[in-house]
Amino acid sequence: MKENLGYPEAHPSFDQIFEAYNEKVESIDEGALKNQIKKFVILGALYYVNVNNEKRYGVHEGNHCHFICEKCGKVKDVFLEEGAINMLTEYSQRRIRSASKIDKVNISFEGECFDCK
Repeated sequence: MKENLGYPEAHPSFDQIFEAYNEKVESIDEGALKNQIKKFVILGALYYVNVNNEKRYGVHEGNHCHFICEKCGKVKDVFLEEGAINMLTEYSQRRIRSASKIDKVNISFEGECFDCK
């Protein structure tokens, strides 16, 4: 599915996906592509992270967090052991008590990537 995003870099923006598809397909409607991406997000095949007020898309590949470079905006997946995410979820659920229920966990780390240092 990653290849179907049309962009070789992980977590491309919509503009990057649209540009890559335009290079492969003679003509693609921008609105139609936006609708397809929205459908994939609703179905859970794709997700997005916000980087500098821009949606960056990724393919669901198991439990993971993100590292976002504050300089270049690159997004990298950080895979964690299943137990680590479960532990954080259970701890957080206890902290907010039973009045709320956690359905999703989104964790991002921010800093400077190796390429920008």
